[in-house]
Amino acid sequence: MIAQDRATSESFGMPGAAIGTGGVNWVLPLDEIPQMLECATTRGARTLGVEDDYGIEEGKPADLVIFDAPTALEVMRLKPVRRWVIRRGRVIAETTPPETRLEGEPLGFGR
Repeated sequence: MIAQDRATSESFGMPGAAIGTGGVNWVLPLDEIPQMLECATTRGARTLGVEDDYGIEEGKPADLVIFDAPTALEVMRLKPVRRWVIRRGRVIAETTPPETRLEGEPLGFGR
């Protein structure tokens, strides 16, 4: 688990609480969190020496997960649903996001 450090937090309540549980592996400034997420994805393949077989490029296996979030940081923060899981270029799992209705009409939240 990754938590934002006190120095770059506007409010340290949630990161501090998470850190206090002892379950946080890394405490990082906000601008370093996306780099850490990259380490778990594209850099992981490079570290294992298999980068020629992984990535999003023509001719590669196309194993990936698409989340309902605008950035990698928001994936960690919001823990959104996995919209699609793709293996070998084929969708093997799909989640339809819930729809909120107000008086029978679909309600959007800024999207």
